[in-house]
Amino acid sequence: MAVCVNCKKEIGFLNATRPLWEGTEEMLCSKCWSKIGAGFINNPQMEDIDRFIKEGFTEDGLEYLREYYAYVQEMRPANIWEKRLYDDHMLTTGCHFEGYWIERYIALVTGSVVLGTGFRAGFSAMAADFSGTFCDEFETKLEDAKDEAIKKLIRKSVGLGGNAVIGIDIDYMQIGGMVGVIANGTSVSIKPLAGRP
Repeated sequence: MAVCVNCKKEIGFLNATRPLWEGTEEMLCSKCWSKIGAGFINNPQMEDIDRFIKEGFTEDGLEYLREYYAYVQEMRPANIWEKRLYDDHMLTTGCHFEGYWIERYIALVTGSVVLGTGFRAGFSAMAADFSGTFCDEFETKLEDAKDEAIKKLIRKSVGLGGNAVIGIDIDYMQIGGMVGVIANGTSVSIKPLAGRP
């Protein structure tokens, strides 16, 4: 049975495991995973790691996060993964941006995530269906999956040299007991109208 890197408790059937990156067999339990802010997961910074000392992370847990940080930095060449490129990347479901012109249409980009609902979320969803109420746990999972799909979309657009994505569409599909979330759009290069020749 897997053991949480941080709290050292066994990760049982009802306590979902959370690998932070591909290529590692180490896991965090769902309780420790919940202590990690989305800002760190999406865009890890060393100063954020130190913040977790106050939130119940052990030295082993912090070392795990440092390894994750090192892994992410090595996987992100500066010319593609520079934080500014992500922060400035513009997104729209429409076909243009007010005050900008499209200099170049680059390519269709897609970000997809397959989400396992898990036993607890599935049980909560069944209970919500029976009682006619909302299922917050499942809604949170869907929201996280949508955010991850959009991140992948941006990653591909940045890698192609784009600085915006237009025509974004989010689709959901059921695959057995899992849910697939797909974000589509067109990567473009845009410039302010003021700089148009």
